Order: sequence, then structure tokens, then C-alpha cells
Amino acid sequence: MSESLDNFVRDAFQEHDGGDAPTVVTGAPVRDSKAPALGTLPGHVVEDFIARGGMGAVYRAQQMALGREVAVKLMTAQAESAEMAERFRREALVLGRLEHPNIVPIHDLGTDADGQLFYTMKLVKGRTLQAILNDLRLEHPEALREHRLPALLTIFRKVCDAIAFAHSQGVIHRDLKPENVMVGEFGEVLVMDWGLAKIQDYGTRRQGDAESPDADISLSHRLMVSPSQTVAGAVMGTPQYMSPEQAWGQIDELDACSDIFSLGGILYSILTLRPPVEGTTLDEVLEKVRTGAITAPTAFGAVTASKGVQAKKGVVLEAKKITPLPHIAGGRVPAALSAVAMKALRVEKADRYQSVADLSADIEKYQGGFATSAEQAGAWKQLKLLMLRHKAVTASLAAMVVLSAGFVIQVMSSERKARHHAEIATLNEKRANDHAAESRRSLARAQIALADAAAASLDAAAMRRALDACPEELRDDSWRYLDSRVDSSFCELDKKHGPIFRAIFTRGANGGECLLLQESGTKILVFDLVKRAVTRTIETGVRRRMTGSLSLDGREIAVASGDPLEVKIFDVATGAEKFRYSDPTVKNGELTGLTLSADNSRISFSLKAASHPNYLHSVDRATKAVRWSMKNVMMSKASPDRTLLGVSIDNTIHILREDSGERVCAMEPSRAFIWDIAFSQDSTLVAAGDHHGFASVWNAASGERRQRFRVTNGRVNGVAFTRDGRLVTLAQLTADESSQRVIQVWNPDNLVAVETHFATAAYTYALSINPENGTICAPGRVTKFWRTPVHEQVVAIHAGNSCFSVLFFGGRFLLTSGAGKYFEFWDMEKQPPVVLNLMPRSTNSGVVNAACDRGFFTNFPLKKVVRASLDASGQPKVEQGPWNMVGHAIATDKTGTEVIVADNPVLMRYVADKPDPLLKCRLDGVVRWKHVAYADGDTKLVSAGSRERTAGEETDVLAFWDRETGRLLQRIDVPTVITALATSPDGRVVACGGSDKTVRFFAANDFRLERTMRAHDRTVTAIAWHPTKPVIATASDDVALKLWDSRDGTLIGHTLGIGRAILAVSFDAKGDRVAIGTADERALVFETEKLLAAHRLTAPPPKKP
Repeated sequence: MSESLDNFVRDAFQEHDGGDAPTVVTGAPVRDSKAPALGTLPGHVVEDFIARGGMGAVYRAQQMALGREVAVKLMTAQAESAEMAERFRREALVLGRLEHPNIVPIHDLGTDADGQLFYTMKLVKGRTLQAILNDLRLEHPEALREHRLPALLTIFRKVCDAIAFAHSQGVIHRDLKPENVMVGEFGEVLVMDWGLAKIQDYGTRRQGDAESPDADISLSHRLMVSPSQTVAGAVMGTPQYMSPEQAWGQIDELDACSDIFSLGGILYSILTLRPPVEGTTLDEVLEKVRTGAITAPTAFGAVTASKGVQAKKGVVLEAKKITPLPHIAGGRVPAALSAVAMKALRVEKADRYQSVADLSADIEKYQGGFATSAEQAGAWKQLKLLMLRHKAVTASLAAMVVLSAGFVIQVMSSERKARHHAEIATLNEKRANDHAAESRRSLARAQIALADAAAASLDAAAMRRALDACPEELRDDSWRYLDSRVDSSFCELDKKHGPIFRAIFTRGANGGECLLLQESGTKILVFDLVKRAVTRTIETGVRRRMTGSLSLDGREIAVASGDPLEVKIFDVATGAEKFRYSDPTVKNGELTGLTLSADNSRISFSLKAASHPNYLHSVDRATKAVRWSMKNVMMSKASPDRTLLGVSIDNTIHILREDSGERVCAMEPSRAFIWDIAFSQDSTLVAAGDHHGFASVWNAASGERRQRFRVTNGRVNGVAFTRDGRLVTLAQLTADESSQRVIQVWNPDNLVAVETHFATAAYTYALSINPENGTICAPGRVTKFWRTPVHEQVVAIHAGNSCFSVLFFGGRFLLTSGAGKYFEFWDMEKQPPVVLNLMPRSTNSGVVNAACDRGFFTNFPLKKVVRASLDASGQPKVEQGPWNMVGHAIATDKTGTEVIVADNPVLMRYVADKPDPLLKCRLDGVVRWKHVAYADGDTKLVSAGSRERTAGEETDVLAFWDRETGRLLQRIDVPTVITALATSPDGRVVACGGSDKTVRFFAANDFRLERTMRAHDRTVTAIAWHPTKPVIATASDDVALKLWDSRDGTLIGHTLGIGRAILAVSFDAKGDRVAIGTADERALVFETEKLLAAHRLTAPPPKKP
């Protein structure tokens, strides 16, 4: 596979370019008609070649699971080496770490059948900034119309935004140039090619750069050919845009200021349409960079007199051929921008801008008519700029001077003028107040964005600081959503009870009790999870870091401490002591494990103490004799059925039989100290968290490792399993004992964190979970409780592919569809559900709507709309409709007898059995309709679509139409990419979800935006209304299904998918059940009331206003 791709790339470039391949990624594919079929990669079909870079080649491919086009970057055989493989992985790591609108998002990383590395990312269709600059230099009319200097400066500021964000995450790019900036066909601006990026302060040298600062900078002859090509080695980057420290090969000196120099080079090219340094050889270019031999942009233009002729690589334009710059008004570079570029391009790092934000701020100042910090404007220049910004005020002041000269002659006229200027002053004051108010709104938006970014980085302290800095009157729904994320616990133990060392849940899915063992006290606190209070206590007399074990029937609890060694058993109901074992010779010890056997006849405990070697004893309860013992045991944990013990010896997990101590198996040794051990609820798996921040999962019977993955850069303090097999971890983010603790719930199949809770910042000792209802406790100096949903689905269907649609049909049937699958009717009364295949196979199908058990569905390959209904026996049947079209979006009215279809870019309304549409609707500027629905008692149609966008814009269109005439009633530009649309059962409210994680509610009668609701951590993918109650369901890429009170946006229920995005959601006709379709090939059906009841049990109390 990889060899055929390499040959294709080489042949394609020889045919198309005849020279070196560019390093940019472009969305415009280049197809070689003579090339063989490209083949497949895991989960993808490779279709077209796009471009080739220093490390690999980029192709257009189809992602089979989601049915979407993606870009695939494959590391080619010519670039194969350990160093290049590490760089390739690092590029994927960097892109995975940087979630920003101006940085290309990565989807997946893997290897092909030959072991060649590849990763997939968003397919960007557009052009590089370098290509735009080339067209401007050749004075192409379209380029001059769309990319004048103001537009280019806007693009440059978006590049600055991306690099500033990367720097805030500890990443430097090290290869910034116009070729690595993409401008999409809808105006997106993306920074590409992070293959030379460096993550600062991350890991050891082995994990970082492989470059040697002493390596020879005299590279191969191939690199001597083109100074504009990316250079790898000690001198890394593109010579014409690299910083002096890069040109000297001072790899260890590269930091954010090096990227700022390269940004200055990009700005220089935007201003002059030429690179900052030119030369015929690599050595000449490097010498100019090292010495700072750069001519100021104000000295010349940047186009040749030979219009339409492309200059050869390496040719330096002669000064006598300079003509006015075509993309700048007046043809000359503004002195202010020239000063900004030259400040960024200074040789000494200390003389440059010290942050990208400062550089971007100077560009913003220029755009706003203010003096930049680089030009060192004097008083006269400042006054001149002030006058240009306020021409009306300047004219008024001049008038005042003239009128003052005639004050003696015309007093009355002067008085009138004075009143006039007083009015102007009042107006200016109002404008100043408006400006101050807008500044406060901008501050609020910025603080909320910072809090959102901090949440993604698991930094609760930074979230709290950003949220607190937001003005109170500007705290919107996004602020309230993030505020609830900072502390998502549903209750907290009163601090008067002191620190808690361990927590043990009693059995019971409906709340139950939690037994809290004091750290320095002698009591067991019985905490009622329904009343959320301590209802009674059990006095134990056991002091200092008491640990415990509850009997399987919940009637007895064993507690123990190691200073001195005491083990006691108490009746949970009465608090009566029933057993005591002690060893006064043990001093200053600590119990690292305690287990009461399944039949309550034995007690196993592990102990570490200064006075004794670490050991594990199993003591007979009746005789108090040691039945068996094991040395060097650091800690121990029992399986839920108490048949097995997991023990840590020399950082290695051993599985023992609880009754005899017989060794079942041993895991491979860990590289770090093990902090916690846990068994799955069926005792088949065992997990551990270690000091290096990794969690591992093994088969408890064979010792075979199933997974090992990094949770944090700190350490994993606790591990546990939910009833449905998810792994829960408690981790501290750094090695610092006072660092933030985070609880995360992981999907075991793809190791995705599907839920995150922030625990106390320090001294959280352990992790405990009630597997029946998902209640989590992290005891410590502050003890709190959280809840993670456990799957309560009543139907689970493995659809075999991503479920883009789920729909209840006829009460007992569930209809699913997805990429590469035909429509499938599942009989849910059968266990497991049985599929009824009623349609021929389709490679791309979508079901959208149904009413009265009659529905209309699209079938792309046949270009037909098909209908489904129930026959006389109540079984589903399908038939082909009379309409020939490609239905990209479809909806029915309440009767199920007519349909509105988006045959892009036209909306068409049909009545059953009539082949011709009743009306057609089209809106200028809309290129694709994505969602359609009926609204306002079926008197209106509503559609959501994508419009032609300008640079950096993310706006979709929501349109309302008259159902009978097709007349456009209202067009609304929504400031997000609309990804979901649904109307309320009465049609009065239209809800749309978007990529900004928010749901917007519009009134269908007057098109008013009623309110917004921040709903998720990621894109809202689906919305459904409950048919009879004021409940709305939302789903997202963040794997969460949430139920909200549609009247006020209160969260009233939620659960989780499997581990990948939820793509569809639907209620049944009565609202008793809700179904979701997921990207991991599942359709799950839940009972609505169970979701609501589970949330009521642990819903946090309303916060005080």
C-alpha cells in the first residue's frame, strides 16, 4: 500500500511540477489519470493525491465510519527513519493537543498494513497564502478584488491567534511561512504543517527533539537548491523565514520569539509580496538571516515589470524593476506596518515583540487608526492620527476657533454655537459610554473563552479565575454552564466532621448510605445520600488513618489502623463490636488493604510499618490465627465477590486466591509505584494506577495486559470500575501534592474520557464508587460526591455501522440507517432485536422524519425518495416514491402525507403520489440546505443551510418560508455552524444546535430569538422534543445525552453513549422511550423516566442567586 502511494506521489510530481514538491496541504486534489488505484488505509478509502511535504504525502480519502471526506497524511517510505517517525508522531500529538478554530483538527493516528504511520485530519479546500501572494504579484484581477491589504491583515491576525494559542499550550511551530497558511474556500484560516513543532517543558530529551545542536548545518546538495524549502536537521525550518537562532543551528535557543520572527517574515511578504530574504544559494540566504540583512518594506515594491511571468526560484528581483504594489492603496507600504514587520524581524530576540499578542495588538492598532508601538510616534503623529479617527470632532473644533475669533462681533451666534458643541460633547460622552460597555462585553466574552479553554486543559483553578473576572451583569448561559462544570458534585460533607480517609458505599441503587472513615478521629460517619447528611455515627476506638471493608451482606464492617495495629469488626446497624485483633508490637504503621472474606470467616490485611517488613496476613476470625501470609506486599485490594486479592509486590500486580493465598497469575512489572488496584464488577479484569500517571488494565485470570494509557502528567491516585465496565480514575495533574485532582470516566474500547469532574485541589486520598448507581466519592480534607451515569438501556442494537438516524416506528420497531448500510427495521420485542431487511443495500442513506407511522426516507444512490408504512398486520413495508431527486434533507408534516425535500440548493414541497413539486424555494447565497422542518402548526417551513462565507466567518442561515406560496418570511444569520434542527410538537418553537456547543430557541410566529442555552462541551449533533412534556433532548460529540426542561433550560436528566459521538436522538410516540444512534455502531434505547429519576436522586441543589 505505502509503496504504491509513494510511486504515485513521485510520478505525479514529475508530471505536474517537474521539480520539488511544495510542502503545503491544499484541498484542491490533483488526480493523475495514469496512476493506479490508491487502495485503502484502516477505516478509509484513499481517493486522490493532494500534496507532498518533507515527511509525507497528503491524500483525500473517505472515512467509512462517518461517510465524510478527510485528508490523510501518510509518512512515505523515502522519509522513513526513526527520527522522521518521531517527528511525524509529534506533529500528530501537537495537532491533537491544539483545539483552535485556526489550527487544522486531527481525527486519528495509526499505521497502515505495511506499518507506515498516517494520521487523518480535516480536509481543507482552499489555497495557501503563498499562492494568493503569487497571484497578487501577477496582478490577477480576482486576487486584487478579494485580497487587498486589509483582508490580508485580517488573515495575518488569525494566524497570530493560532500561534498565540499554541504558545499558551507550550508549543512552538518552528516552520511558519506563507506556504503553511491555508485560506479555505469559505474564508477559514488554518495554520498547517506542525511537523517541526516542539512541545516545551514536556517529557525528557528522549521524548523531545532528536536534533543535535552541534550537527553540521551544511546539509545535502538537494537542500542547497531551494532556500524556500523546509530544512530538517540542526538548521530546521525554511531559510527565508527562519529566525537568526535557527539559522545558527541553536536548537536549544528556539522559543516563542523564534516564531515571532517567522511571523514578521509572513507580514513582510504580505506587505511586499516577496520574502524578507532572497538569495541564489542556501548559504547566501542563511548569512543574510544571521546578520539581519533585511531591507525595510518601505524601500521598494515587490512586483516585476514583466506582468504575468512567474520568476524562477532563487531569482532576486532587481530594484530598477520595482513598480507600485498593486494590493495597497497608493502602491506603497505604510510606514507603521513596515516598522511592525522590522521590529519582529530584529536579530536579537530581546529586541523583538515578546509575545504574539503584542504583535497582533499592533496590527489591530493600525487597523483602528492608532499608532503602533513599533513606530514610536511623536506627539504630532499622535495628534494627526487622532484627527483622522475623529474627523467630525476635528472639524467642530476648527469651527469653534473661527467662531471664537468673531466672539466680540456676534455674541448671540457664539452662544448658539456653544449650545451646539455642548450637544456634540453629550453625544461623544454617549459614544464613550457605549464604547466602554462594548469593552466590558468583549472582556466577558474573552473570560468565558479562557474558562472554556481551561476546562479543556483540566485546569479548574484557571476556570474559576476566568469566570470570577467576568462582570456579573454579563454572565450568560455559557458562563453558568462552565460555572457548573467547575464543581459538578451533588453534595459535600460538612467540614466540621474533619478529614475523611476512606469511603465505603452500602449496596443499593436508589441512593443508600456511604460509610465515611475519619482520618484522625475514631468514628465511622453514616452518610445518608438521599438526605445528604450524617444520620448517625459508630465509635470504633481505632485511631489514625482508619481503613475498612464491608461484608457482602452489608451487615458488618471491619476497620483497622496500624499505629498500633488494631483490627475490629462492628455491627453496622447497632454499632456493637463483634471482633478484635491487635498486635501492640507494630508502631507507626499504615494499613494498605483490608478485606473481610465472602463468608465473614477471614480477615486479610496488608501493612507497611517502620518496625516490621511489609506483609499481608490472612487471619482466621474464630481462632485469630494467621492462616497464610506473604511478604513485601505494598498494598492489597479484593475482587467484588471476595474470591480474589490483587496485591502489589515490587511494583508488580499479583492475583491471589483469597482463601489460600495461592497465586493465580502475575502481571508484567510496572515501571512505577502502584497507588491503587481495582477489579471489574465481574472480577474478570483488574486495573491499577501508578506514580507516572498511567492506568493499566489486565485480564485477571491470565495476566494478559489489555490496555495501558496515560491519564495525567502527575500520578493516578485511584481506580475503580462502574457496573457497565467503564474505568474511573482519580489523578493529580502534576507531581506536586497540592495540584488539582481530576476524576475521569473512560470508555474501555477506545480510551476516550467520556466524563470529567474536578475534585478538591489537594489531599484527596482515595476513590470509591457505588457500582449500582454510579455515585462517586473522593474522600479527603474536603469530601464530595458525584454521579456518573450507568447504562440503563432497555434495548441495545449493534447496527454494524455508524447510526446517523434512529426512529421509532409502529411502537415495536426501531429504524436505523448509516453510511454503507441500508435502512434497517429492528423488531425490539425480540431479544436480541431482530433486523428486517426490507430495502436493497445503499452506500449512503439517511432517514429524517416520520408521522402517523408513515415516513419518507432518502436513498442517494438511486436518487429516489422512498416511503415506509405499516401493513394490515402491523409489519413495516417500503415502497419507492414518484420523486426523482437527491434528498439531502427531508421532513414530513404531521399527517405524514406530504414532504419537504432539500435537493440542493433548492427546497421542494411534494404531496404523496404526485410527481411534480407544489412549490420550489431558493435563497441567494445559500449553497447547501442541511436541515428542514415544518413549523407553526405546519403553516411555515424552516430550513438551515450553509452560505458563502468570507475569511474567518462561521455563520449559517436559518430561513422561514410560507408553506403555501414559498415566500421567504424571514432570514436569520446565525453566528455558528448549524448542526441540528428540531421544532417543538406544537411547532411554535424552533431549536437549532451548533458547533458553538449552544442551542438557540426561535419563536416560529415572529422569528424572535427567545433564548440561548449552552448545552455541551463539544458540538451539538442532534436535538429531539418530547411529544407531550416540556422536555428537550440534546446530544453531542462529547458522548453525552442530556434532557432539559425546555421552559427554562434546567438540566433534568443525562446519560452517556458508548465512547464516540452521538449522531442522532429520537423519542417514541408517547415519550416513554428515547433512542440514540452513535458513531460506534450502536443504537441504544432508554426509558425516559429512569433517566429523569436517576438525575433527581443526585441533582445538585440550586445555587443561591
